[in-house]
Amino acid sequence: MMGNFFKLKNILLVLFVLISITLSCYGEENAADVPVASSAPINPEYLKYLERVNALNETGEFALGYEPPVISFDHLIGKRPFDSNVQDLYPSSYDLRTFDKLTPIKNQNPWGTCWAFGSLASLESSLKPNQTYDFSEKHVVNRNLWLTGPNTGGNYLKSGGYLVAWMGPVNETTDPYPVDTWNYTSPSGPITKHVQEIYWIPGMANASDLETIKSSIVNNGALISSFYWNPASYNFTHKSYYCPTCSGSNHCINLVGWDDNYNRNNFTTPAPGDGAFLLRNSWGTSWGDQGYGWISYHDPTIGKYNAHIFGSDVNDYSGIYQYDPAGTSSYIGIPSTSIWGGNIFTATADENLTAVGFYTNDVSATYDVRVYKNPTAGGPVGSTILSQKTGTIPMSGYHTISLDTPVFLSVGDIFSIVVHLTNPSYGYPLAVENPASGPIGNTWSANPGEGYVSSDGNSWTDIVTIPGFVNTSICIKGYTNTITPPPVANFTSNVTTGLVPLTVQFTDTSTGSPTSWLWNFGEGNTSSSQNPVHTYTTAGLYTVNLTASNAGGSDTRVAPGYINVTNPVPLPPVASFTSNVTSGDIPLCVQFNDTSTGNPTSFYWTFGDGANTTIRNPIHTYETPGLYTVTLSVANSAGSNLTSKAGYINATSPLPNPFVTGIYPNFTKAGMNVGFNLTGNYFSEGSIVNLTMSGYSNITTFGNLSGSNLTGFFDIPSGTATGMWNVSVNRFGQYSNDNVQFQVLPPVPPVASFIGIPRTGVAPLFVQFADTSTGGPTSWSWSFGDGGLSTDQHPSHTYSGAGLYTVSLNVSNSGGSNVTTAPGYINVTSSVVPPVASFTGSPRSGVAPLSVQFTDTSTGGPTNWTWSFGDGGLSTDQHPSHTYSGAGLYTVSLNVSNSGGSNVTTAPGYINVSSSVVPPVASFTGSPRSGVAPLSVQFTDSSTGNPTTWNWNFGDGLSSTMQHPMHTYAGPGQFTVNLTVSNTAGTDTLTAPDYISVSGPPSHYSINASSGPNGRIDPSGLIIIPAGGNQRFSMISDTGYQVGDVLVDQASVGPVGWYEFRNISTNHTISVNFERIPGQKLVNASANRWSIVYPPGISAYQEGTNCTYITQAKPGAEMKQILIDSVEQNLSEFWTFTNISDDHNIYTYSEPIPDQIHVFFRGAPSTGSAPLGVQFIDESIGTPTSWLWQFGDGEKSYDQNPYHEYQSPGIYTVTLRAYNGKTGGYGVWSDGVIVK
Repeated sequence: MMGNFFKLKNILLVLFVLISITLSCYGEENAADVPVASSAPINPEYLKYLERVNALNETGEFALGYEPPVISFDHLIGKRPFDSNVQDLYPSSYDLRTFDKLTPIKNQNPWGTCWAFGSLASLESSLKPNQTYDFSEKHVVNRNLWLTGPNTGGNYLKSGGYLVAWMGPVNETTDPYPVDTWNYTSPSGPITKHVQEIYWIPGMANASDLETIKSSIVNNGALISSFYWNPASYNFTHKSYYCPTCSGSNHCINLVGWDDNYNRNNFTTPAPGDGAFLLRNSWGTSWGDQGYGWISYHDPTIGKYNAHIFGSDVNDYSGIYQYDPAGTSSYIGIPSTSIWGGNIFTATADENLTAVGFYTNDVSATYDVRVYKNPTAGGPVGSTILSQKTGTIPMSGYHTISLDTPVFLSVGDIFSIVVHLTNPSYGYPLAVENPASGPIGNTWSANPGEGYVSSDGNSWTDIVTIPGFVNTSICIKGYTNTITPPPVANFTSNVTTGLVPLTVQFTDTSTGSPTSWLWNFGEGNTSSSQNPVHTYTTAGLYTVNLTASNAGGSDTRVAPGYINVTNPVPLPPVASFTSNVTSGDIPLCVQFNDTSTGNPTSFYWTFGDGANTTIRNPIHTYETPGLYTVTLSVANSAGSNLTSKAGYINATSPLPNPFVTGIYPNFTKAGMNVGFNLTGNYFSEGSIVNLTMSGYSNITTFGNLSGSNLTGFFDIPSGTATGMWNVSVNRFGQYSNDNVQFQVLPPVPPVASFIGIPRTGVAPLFVQFADTSTGGPTSWSWSFGDGGLSTDQHPSHTYSGAGLYTVSLNVSNSGGSNVTTAPGYINVTSSVVPPVASFTGSPRSGVAPLSVQFTDTSTGGPTNWTWSFGDGGLSTDQHPSHTYSGAGLYTVSLNVSNSGGSNVTTAPGYINVSSSVVPPVASFTGSPRSGVAPLSVQFTDSSTGNPTTWNWNFGDGLSSTMQHPMHTYAGPGQFTVNLTVSNTAGTDTLTAPDYISVSGPPSHYSINASSGPNGRIDPSGLIIIPAGGNQRFSMISDTGYQVGDVLVDQASVGPVGWYEFRNISTNHTISVNFERIPGQKLVNASANRWSIVYPPGISAYQEGTNCTYITQAKPGAEMKQILIDSVEQNLSEFWTFTNISDDHNIYTYSEPIPDQIHVFFRGAPSTGSAPLGVQFIDESIGTPTSWLWQFGDGEKSYDQNPYHEYQSPGIYTVTLRAYNGKTGGYGVWSDGVIVK
C-alpha cells in the first residue's frame, strides 16, 4: 500500500468517474436507440481513504487492512428493511457467545487481512451452532479476482464476489494461514460450502439508530462491520474504544452483541451517552478480553459498512453460469429507479436450471425474473417465457431466487436469464463487474453478445458497446442441478433353495446409483435395506421383488419363484435329561430338565418311587430315603427313544441337632477380637455361632468347618457386659444345647506409643505420624508442639518453621487412657541454604572459533546463574553455550544464588583456544557443464583450507554467496565462472574460462530481486521466468518505514509499492531501499519470559501524540524492573509516552514467585506420519514432583518425560499439569503435534 501505487489508482478512478457520469449516445446514426446509461457515484470515503494512505503509510497495533468499498452505500443509511417499531423486542444486553454462535478467535498478525477474517467469521457464525467450520482466510486473499495481497486492503465486496462465484471457501487445514512469509499460492479446492445469500445491512444514521443492527445480530449471527482504529483511543482497563474525532474506516471487525447500559465513562474519552456494541477482533486472544472488546454506540465510524454472509450446502446446486467471477464493482442506471438486465449463456451439460442469482442495492427492491431459450438477435428475450418469478426482497445484497418451474437444458442450448429490477428510491439498480472501477492490472473481460441492458424490456443494448463499459459484465448468475437417470434394478442371493427355516442374504446389484430400495420377499414381509437378510419360516415357492430408486426415478425387478423353501425329513429323537440336584435330605425336591435332541413331541417320566408324569420338565419330591432310578421316554412322528439312569437320585435322612462340648479359649476382654475353636458334633460349614446373655443382644458370627470342629472369630465390642455368656450353634435352623459358656472380662486401658517419618528436615517439613499404641485404643489426641492438633489415628502434619518440637499422644478406650510425650522429637532446620557453585565445560580446548557447552553442576538448589566467560561474554542461562572467536586462555566464573545466599567459583585458564587458520585455496566443480537453455548447474565448492565465505560469479551477470549454489543459465553462451573464497587468514580466487556452455534459444530469463534493511521485497532472490512471461514484485516496509526508491536494472522508478515486469525478454535486476516515514516515531517494546508488555514489538506513532503500554508480570511471577530507554523506572501496570518526539525502547523484567510451579515443556518430533512416536521433555520451573500429561488423543501419562506414540492422523493439543506438593501449574501446547 505504497504512495505511487495509490496515486496511479487515484488517476484511474478519476477517469472512471468522468467517463461514467452520464453517457447519452455513442454515434449519430443510432443515437435514438441507445438509452442513457450511467454508473453509480464512487464512494467518497473510498477516495478519502486513497488520499490518506497516499499521504501516510498507516500502521497500528497490528496490520489493519480494511478498504472502504468503491461503491457508495450512503443511500442505505438509516433505512430499515424490517418493522421500525421493534425496539422493545430486544433485551438491553445480548451476547452471541452464550448461544454457541461463534467460532474461536483468530489472529491476522502480521498481515493486513482483517477483511478476510471478518467475512469468514460471519460465514462460520451463520452455520453455528449446528455446524462448526474453520475456513481459510489466506485462500480468500489469494484466490479472489481483485488482485489482493496480504497488505493491499479489502472489504466484503471482494470476499463476497469470491464466495458467490464458488471460488471458495476451503478449510483452514487445506490452505493454512502463514505466520512468517506470505505464500501467494493457494489450491483451487476442495470447496466446502457455497454462499448463495449476502445481506448488506444499512448503516446507522446516529447513535440511537440501533434496531436494524440488533435485529441482524439476533437473527443472523456475527455482523461484518468496520471502524477507524486509533490506538490512543483504546482503553486498556475496560477493553473499550471510542474516538470522537475519527472519521472513515481502516479496520474490519464483527459485531456480536450489545449492552445498552455500558457506562459512558468506561472509555478513554467519555462518550455522550451509555451503550456499546460487543465487537469481535482478529488480533488473537491477547487483545482485549480474550479477543473481544466494546465500542461505543456514539463512535462516529462504527456501523456504516455492515454485511452478513450465509453458508449453504455444496449439493444444493451442481452447476453455475456467470460472467462476473470478481463480483460487483459498480452499479448502473438508465435515469430511473427501474432497469432491465439480461445474460445469454450456452448450456454445457444436460441439466435443469433451478435458480437465479443477482444483487440488489435498496431495501424492498422488486424483481421480475424470466428465462428464455433461443433469444432473438440483438437481445436476451425469446419468443416464450419458460419460467418466471416475481417478488420483493427486503434486504439489499446478493440473493438466490429458486424457480418454481425448472427449465430443462440440453448440451448446446442457448438460454437467457432476464431480470427486471425496481428500487424504491435509488437510481442505479443493476450490479455490474466493471474493470474501470476494479484493481489496477485486472484482467476482467466481457464479450459481445453476453450481457444486455434495457429501459423498457423491449429495446436492448449490448453493454460492452456503451462507452465506459467495455469488458463490463452484468452480475446475473444461473444455478443448475444435474439430471440423474433412473437406476436399473437387479439383485442376487447366496442361496435360492433350502429347508425351513431358510436364511437368505440378498445383495443389491442395481446400476445407476440408486439411493433407496424396497424389497418384497413374497410372503408378506418387506425391507428398505440395500442388502437385507431374510428368514423364511414356512415351506413354499416365493416371488421376490426389488424396486430401486434415485432422484431420476425408479425401476423394479420381479423374480417369480426365486426362493424354494421345503420342510425337512423328520428323524427319531434321542432322549437325555439333567436335574438341579441328585442327592439331599428328605423331603428332597428335584427339578428335572429334558435335554433330548431331534424335536420330541411327547415325554414319559418314571421317578423310581412309583410316580410318573408326561410333563416335559417336571418337579418331583422324594419323601422316603433311598436310591432311585429315573427313566425318560421321548417320541415324535419318526419314532421314540428311552434313557434310564440307575441310582440317579440319593435321598437321605436328615442329621440330628448339633451339640457343643467345649470352646477354646473360653474368655477374652471387652473390646477385643478373638479367634475360637468349638468342639462338638453335627456341625456344618456356614453354621452360625451365638453368644447369648439374658438382657443383652446376641454376639453372632459364622463358623468354618475344620474337621469335626467349628472355628471363627468373635468381635467383642468395648461396651460388652462382663460375665458368663452361653455358647450355641444354629445349623440351618437346628439349634444345639447351651451348656458351654464363654467369659467376657473387663477392658484395660491402652498404652500409648507412636512414630513419625521423617524426624528431621528443612522447613516446610511434611511429617507422617503413625499410632503404634497397644491395648485397643478407640480415640486419639495429638499435640505436634507448634500449636497444631489432630484426632486422627495416623495424622500428617507440616512444620512451617525451624525448631525442635515436642510431640505427645493421648489414647483412650472404655478401660481408660494413656499419654506418651517425646521431647524434641522433630528437628526442623531453616528452609533455604546458600548454593555451592560448580560447573563443567566441553570441549575445553580447540581451534577458534570454538563452541563450548557449559553445564551447571552446582548444589543447594540455585535459582539464578551469572556466567563470565573470560572474553567479555556473559550469560544468565543455567546451561549456556558460548563461542570463543579468538585464541587465548580464558578464565571462567559462575555466580549462583537463591533466597538463602550466593556462591562464586572461578576456574583460571579453564578454556584454551588456539589459532591454526591458513589461507584457503579455491577449487570447485559444476555439473552439468553443457546443455540447452534454460540449463540448471549444481556448483560444488571443493576448496581447501576451511574457507568461511564464498563469492561466485557465474558469467551471466549473476552471483551467489552460498557454498554450494544451484544456478540456472537462462540463455545460450560460453560462461566464465569465478569463485573467491576467504577466511581470517586470507583470500584466493579461481577463474575457469568458458567453463559452462549453453546452447539453444533463451526460453527462460532471470530476475535478481534484493532489498536493503527495514523492509523486504516479495518474492526475493533469483527468480526464473519463462520468456514472454510476467512477474510482479511487492515492496513491504517495516513499521515506521516506507519505500525510499526502487531500482530496476540500476535505473530508478521511484518509491513504488509494486512493480511488474511484462513480456520478459531479457535478464533483469530489481532492488529496493527503505527510509523512515517523516513525522513518525518508533517504540520498541520487549519483555523477558515472565513479563507482558502490550502492544509488543515495534509500533509507529505520529510525532506529538500519546501512547500507553501495559506492563505486567505473568501469573505466578512478580514485576522486578521497567527500563525506559535503558533507565530504570518505578513499577507500574501502565506506562504512557506523552507528546512523542523521539524513538523509545521499553523493557519489562519479572521473576517467578518462589515455590510457584511454572510449566514448560517440549516434544520432538512435532510432525510426521502415523504411527508417530514423540518424546516429551518437562522443563518446568518450581521443582515439580508429580506430572499429568494429556496427549490429545484420549491417552495420558504420569511420567516426567514420557514417550507417546500417536496411531491416527490428526492435529493434537498437548497439556501438562505439574505439582510439587504445595502448588501446581498448567501448560498447553495448542495444535502442537501434527500427524499425517
